[in-house]
Amino acid sequence: MSYYGISDIGLVREENQDYCAALELCENAELFVVCDGMGGENGGKLASSKAGAAFCELISERVSGIVQNGKIPLRRKKDIPSILVSAVEYANTTIFEIASSDRTLKGMGTTLVSALIVDSTAFIVNIGDSRAYISYYDNIKQITKDHSYVQFLIDMGKITPEEAVNHPQKNVITRSVGATENVIADIFKISLVDGQYILLCTDGLSNSVSESELAKALKKDEPLKNKAEGLVRLAKLHESTDNITALIIKFEK
Repeated sequence: MSYYGISDIGLVREENQDYCAALELCENAELFVVCDGMGGENGGKLASSKAGAAFCELISERVSGIVQNGKIPLRRKKDIPSILVSAVEYANTTIFEIASSDRTLKGMGTTLVSALIVDSTAFIVNIGDSRAYISYYDNIKQITKDHSYVQFLIDMGKITPEEAVNHPQKNVITRSVGATENVIADIFKISLVDGQYILLCTDGLSNSVSESELAKALKKDEPLKNKAEGLVRLAKLHESTDNITALIIKFEK
């Protein structure tokens, strides 16, 4: 397995409030996480970095408790979803308590999308509108579902996905880590095949680059670093108005 992550301030923002991390947990498990902070000048960067660090910390601690002979045993893979839930709850409590102790940080929060890969299985968790895609050859599929107002409107049949692209309330999210005392995450389990790509990204990329463009970029015969940098350039070419983060994972047996 190989990976490359890049986080760019973009064209408009004065500060990069995205967070991107990768962590080898043991011989057969690796963790990848991307966050997009919110809460104004003071809160966004703090929320994304603290939540990302807390999330990784708890997962590392819990996974170390089930590792045997340097690996997560097959029989303990069933524990991964509950570990992810606990990590989200820990990250949420961490941010909520920080915000509650400082009125200037009130309401700060962050999106979070993560892939914990054990052997050939990816456990994906998300809160907010940072996304996980899976790509193979010419095909790409969005694994996560945005927790956003426009996605709610789509689900209710009020607008079409095409109308959502330029909706004035496109950036309003309905769930985030730390903004409320409790949060519910979505978890997905995906079986991986050799040569498959996972893309974790913030909306600075997904709002400005189409799925077909993402698939084309991931398919290129070039190093992961070039693919990731190419996606950032493409987002800027399309005049993305946010920070841009892309973390590309190539699964290889």
